[in-house]
Amino acid sequence: MGCATSHPLLPFNPCCLCSLGLNLCCSCVNSHNLKSLDLDGVTQFMEKLEQKKERKDVRIVVMVGAGISVSAGVPDFRSMTTGIYQNKMDKYSLPTPQHMFDIDYFISDQGPFYDFVKTELYPKSSTLPTVFHHFMNLLQEKKMLSRIYTQNIDMLERLAGIPQEIICEVHGTLSTSSCANCKKQCDGFTTMRRIRKGEKPTCEKCGGPQKPDIVFFGEKMPRKVQEQMKLDMPDLKKCDLLIVAGTSLAVQPFASFIDAVPRSTPRIFINRDSDGSGRNGEYDDPGGQHLWGKCGNYRDVLLRGDCDKVVTNICRDLGWLAELQSKIKTFADLHKKKGSTNVEEKLFPTQMGERRGSKTAWGAIGSTSSKERLDARRSNASEKVRRKSSGKLKKSESERSMNRNGGSISPSHRRKLSKSNSNSSLTSVGSAAVHP
Repeated sequence: MGCATSHPLLPFNPCCLCSLGLNLCCSCVNSHNLKSLDLDGVTQFMEKLEQKKERKDVRIVVMVGAGISVSAGVPDFRSMTTGIYQNKMDKYSLPTPQHMFDIDYFISDQGPFYDFVKTELYPKSSTLPTVFHHFMNLLQEKKMLSRIYTQNIDMLERLAGIPQEIICEVHGTLSTSSCANCKKQCDGFTTMRRIRKGEKPTCEKCGGPQKPDIVFFGEKMPRKVQEQMKLDMPDLKKCDLLIVAGTSLAVQPFASFIDAVPRSTPRIFINRDSDGSGRNGEYDDPGGQHLWGKCGNYRDVLLRGDCDKVVTNICRDLGWLAELQSKIKTFADLHKKKGSTNVEEKLFPTQMGERRGSKTAWGAIGSTSSKERLDARRSNASEKVRRKSSGKLKKSESERSMNRNGGSISPSHRRKLSKSNSNSSLTSVGSAAVHP
C-alpha cells in the first residue's frame, strides 16, 4: 500500500512497513476499511458495500471448504469426531486413509474408491444446502457476489440456486468423469450409474479406469480451474471483501488465493475450529498469510463459530434476516413438493433432460428454468410482498428517525432491535435447527 506521508513520531517514512501490514502512517491508517476487527466492524463495512452497489459494482469473493456443509450431514476430512479420515476408512484396509484419494493407488485398485463413492460421496436426497449456502445465494441476488471458490465436491452451491458461472470448483466435481490413463472425457452420468450398480467403468478408448473428475493426491489442479483463475485475476484485484469459511487453508494452491486480493481489502475468516481439526488452534498459516493476533493487523477478522450461526448474525445486523428466512422456507417448500426427485436430476441436468426429452425440473445446476422454478420465484415474490405488508421487512421507527436526521444505527444496536422483533429461529434445511 503506497503512501507519502511521514509519521509525526517517526524520523522516517514508514510506508515500507505499511506494505508489510504494519500500518503506521497516517494516510494508510485512514484508508483502512474496517472500523473494528469484529462482527460489528464486518457488518458496518457490508452496510457500506450495500449502499455503494447503487452507484458502483460490488465484488465480494467467497472461499469455502468442508465446514460449510457439515450441518447438512456431509462429513469433512480432518475433524477428530466426524472426519472421513477418522471414521470411514477402517473397513477398506488401506495403507493410510489418504490412499483412498491417491491416483497411483486408484489405478492399481479401483474397488475401495468406487465403494466409497457409492456409500459416502454420492449425494443423498436428504443432503440439502445449509444456511451458509443460502447466505451466498442471497449475496448473489443482491448483486454483491462475484465469485465462489469451493473445495467441496458436494455441489450444494449449485443446488442452492447459485449460478454455475460464478462457481469455481477447485477440487473438481462428481458431475463429469474422465479416464485415469488417457484423460479422455467420459459421460459422467453413465460413469456414476455404473459405479452405483457395483460395476467398474472403463474407458472405451484405452480400457483404463474411469474416475469422477475430482482432484486426487498426485494430480494437478484441473486445467479449467487454472484458466479460470487467470481470467479472474483482474477482478480479484478489484475485490471489495473476501470471506473465507469452513476451511483450514491447509491445502495449496487454494490457500494462496487469499493473497490475490488487494492489501486494502478486508478478509473475514469464519470457522468453527480455527484450524479445522477439532482443536482450539490457529489456522494453518505456513506462509504467514493472515494478520490476526499480529501487530499491525488492519483487515483480517477471525469470527470463530458455526458457519451457519455466524452468517445468521451478520444477516440480523444487516436487516437481511427476513430475506434469508424466506429464501430457506421457499427452498424447503419446493423440496418437499419435489421430494421424490432423483438426485441425478440435480447432478446431471443435461443428461437427464436428454434422456427424458425435457428439461429437469430443478434447473439449479446451470439448466434452463422450468415452470416449477418459475412458480417458486412467484411464490417467493408473493411471500416477500406479504411480509412487507405485515411490517416484517419495514425499518423500525427508530431507524427511520435516525435516517431522517442523517444519523446511523450501529450494528450492535441493530442486533438488539432485530432480536426484540424476531420471534422465530432459523432452521437449516436438512439439518439441525440453528438458534442464532
